Amino acid sequence: MFINSLQSYLLETGHAPHILTGDVNIDMFKPESETYSDIYCSFNYENIMTIPTRISPTTQTCIDHFLINFDHYQIECGTLNCAITDHLPIFACLKAFLLREKTETCKVRTRLDISEQKLMSAFSNISWDPVFQVDDVNNAYSSFVSNCQAVLKDITTKKISRAKINDATGRSSTSTKSRHS
Repeated sequence: MFINSLQSYLLETGHAPHILTGDVNIDMFKPESETYSDIYCSFNYENIMTIPTRISPTTQTCIDHFLINFDHYQIECGTLNCAITDHLPIFACLKAFLLREKTETCKVRTRLDISEQKLMSAFSNISWDPVFQVDDVNNAYSSFVSNCQAVLKDITTKKISRAKINDATGRSSTSTKSRHS
């Protein structure tokens, strides 16, 4: 099923540069991955993740992938040594990018001014009944997330930035306005 979906997607995308990534659960260190790799290779993709992404006391597997269809010298990938889950976090860095002049408005929330006392006070003043008094775990989770988002929105500062990216250097100059929201 996955192989058919991948093949259909690759047929639809054409030749535009792409990065396909994910927890594919196909171990690239095993011969059984050959069908999978034959398909992406037939569309000129390459898996640039070649190191273990899941390490246990008895095995090392490469089941998280970065498939690219452009020169691999433009991108670098790896894993972070962090035991959050049974997989290592993966990352990719693009070495080359297009420089263009562009002005954007970005809304950024910053939590720099949050004190522990302010946070504890905000969380203690919110009603947790919708989280604990429901039978459906999905509704409880949604209520929990909504409460957390409401508290963070209430006690953080919203910065509105306009950044102009210089075409020649790639550096940006930013003007920032802050307001409490």
